[in-house]
Amino acid sequence: MASNFTNFFVSLVDDPQKLDTLKRDPDAVLEVASLTPAEKSLIKSGDMQMIRSAIVSAPDLKVTFGADPNRSLPTKSSVCVFPT
Repeated sequence: MASNFTNFFVSLVDDPQKLDTLKRDPDAVLEVASLTPAEKSLIKSGDMQMIRSAIVSAPDLKVTFGADPNRSLPTKSSVCVFPT
């Protein structure tokens, strides 16, 4: 089973409105997310390298996404952009 952190990002793909709300008001979306305070801080930081590291460290990540366990993961991932 995927971690809450991984599931959160999967939910953004499944729900474009949630992604839009996250971009506009991250606190509103993260407040109701089943994430640790550290995970919420990481998402709000916008540090894609650290976010990707956290996602790919999930031991069952490839199974979650239906990827071949013998194949390498992509070196790049989508970017969440937060207003400054």
